[in-house]
Order: sequence, then C-alpha cells, then structure tokens
Amino acid sequence: MDNPVERALAYVRSLAALAERLAKHDIVVRRLHCDWSSFGSWTVEASSGDGEAKRSSAIQRRAFSEPGAEVFRVIWDGKDYQLAMASTPTTVISMLNQWRELEVRSCDSHEGARVLAHEWLSDRLGPSQQ
Repeated sequence: MDNPVERALAYVRSLAALAERLAKHDIVVRRLHCDWSSFGSWTVEASSGDGEAKRSSAIQRRAFSEPGAEVFRVIWDGKDYQLAMASTPTTVISMLNQWRELEVRSCDSHEGARVLAHEWLSDRLGPSQQ
C-alpha cells in the first residue's frame, strides 16, 4: 500500500477500530485526535461507561459540581516511538487538567502502541475495575 491516501485512511480506521474494541469493554472514548501529518501521532482520552452514565445522571439533575469519571489519556508520539499514559480527575462538566503521568514506554510500531493502549485502558477502565 504505497498510496498515501490509502495509508492515511488505514491509519484513521485503525484508531476507529481501537475505539470499537474499547467500547466492547464498556469504555467510552471521550476524545480521539489523530495526526497523520505528524508522524502518525495520536491521543485517546477515555473513561468508564459506568462513570459516564453517572456523569449523565448528574447533568440531568443539574449537579454540575459533583465529581466526574476519572479520565485516562494515552498519547502516541510517532516520531519518538513513545507511548505515555496519564490520568486526571474530573467534575461532571469539566476536566480538571491535573494530569498525573502513570507510565511511559517505547514501542516499535504504531500497531504495537495501539495494542498496548488497549491493554492499559482495559486494565484500568474495564468492567472488572468498577
């Protein structure tokens, strides 16, 4: 596949597939940013389905200052082949942006980074963790 159009499309599809696999573990992808033009770097922010259901309930009750779900962020740096994970607490309507770095690892490929991101997020947010 030497066609850049096809490679870029495959890249986006691979990240959409990651979101689909996470959803099977009751994990909500809150934010997915992919940057084909920057060495294929990407960011995924996710939280548990249960945490998002509680958030939705609080919004309906207008309880905006209640604590929200913990959000985990995974960043793949396609230039340096580094995968980093961090987490932050939230309130119902806002990110607190108090990111705590949890782990950083080198990966040999974009594919390996996606596999590790899936493992990290599933371990921390899957149904057995709630």
